[in-house]
Amino acid sequence: MKQVSFSLFPGQESKYKSLIPASLQSKMLRNYILNEYKLPEDLTVYDKADKQVEKPTKFHFDDTTNTKLNDLVREVKGKGYAANRSSIVRHIIEELTNKLLEEGPVEIEEDDISTEKDSLTERKPIRLNFYFQRGTKDLLDKYIPFRDRNATIESFILNEYEMGEMSVIKDAPTDREQICIRADEKAFDKLDTIANKINDSDVTRTALMRDVVHQLISKLANSDSRLLLSEKKLNDSISEIVNVSGAQEAVKMLESYIEKYKD
Repeated sequence: MKQVSFSLFPGQESKYKSLIPASLQSKMLRNYILNEYKLPEDLTVYDKADKQVEKPTKFHFDDTTNTKLNDLVREVKGKGYAANRSSIVRHIIEELTNKLLEEGPVEIEEDDISTEKDSLTERKPIRLNFYFQRGTKDLLDKYIPFRDRNATIESFILNEYEMGEMSVIKDAPTDREQICIRADEKAFDKLDTIANKINDSDVTRTALMRDVVHQLISKLANSDSRLLLSEKKLNDSISEIVNVSGAQEAVKMLESYIEKYKD
């Protein structure tokens, strides 16, 4: 859990915090971002000027929430509208505050204080190296900003991952590259639990991590990551042929393959 700061409009912080006990203010915001908040149809709401904002307001976010917020910023920008983390959170706070006003102030539960305090220290990040088919790192960089890579992989493991096809999991890379992944201990424990349950020497933590990344890239790219890796390898091979023998020779070779597989 990390402390993050956002510039809110005047009065937003005091209004929001008046409705929620101090021990729940970060937790409620995290849960709303992860489970309820949807981008509005009118994305110009994020274009409001930052000139009237107050001093930054601090909350505690985990990597999963940070990743979701970054994804929202990218989605808005991808549609041609201006946005940053603070402008998104200002709208989120506005929506959540209105919801709380309708439902009434939140009452604290017995375990809320201890649970929130524990959550600030419960994460145990671990860095481990894994081997993937060469080209995987480039695909990850294409679809996930480097600074968000670890958090995105961790979130996918903990919240979405289910073991895929056994043939894919057991398909070890023939041309390997190493990628260091930093994730919470719970994410690696989940993979170990799956591996121990399967009880197959080929289904290791590393094999499952390859399946995790395969599924994640396939989801983000809306295409099978194995096909994307093959296409990259083919492009690299064609470029190498062009560099060695020229474009005409590359065209001849490609035409011969087209004839071979045409039928």
